Amino acid sequence: MGGGRKTKKERIKDKNMSAAEVHLSDTVLTLCQEYLFPRVKFLPSGWEIYDPTNTSNFAAMVKRKLKGKLREGMTFADQWPLIITDEIMSKYSEMRCNVNNHIRAAFLGKFGNVKRYCCFY
Repeated sequence: MGGGRKTKKERIKDKNMSAAEVHLSDTVLTLCQEYLFPRVKFLPSGWEIYDPTNTSNFAAMVKRKLKGKLREGMTFADQWPLIITDEIMSKYSEMRCNVNNHIRAAFLGKFGNVKRYCCFY
């Protein structure tokens, strides 16, 4: 595939994910859409670094929200770099594109006829 974003199916195939990992991926995507993105529009710098001793960083917030949602045998520390960060990055990218497209459509819908009234065209 070219330089475009990968679909969920392609990401699952590339990483050879198990059913439990796919379930975690779905849970993380839902968490991004329903909780993280409405509260944190831009990911803080260094967000992808997991430090178990720091209880106030972005990873700690995600860990609190995923508490009880990890399947048997999964640990947050193991899944953070493998699945969780990739899914957060992917979903944030997708949602920011969607927001930009909605803003662009609203702006063009309101001011799309500017060319007709401008004397330079």
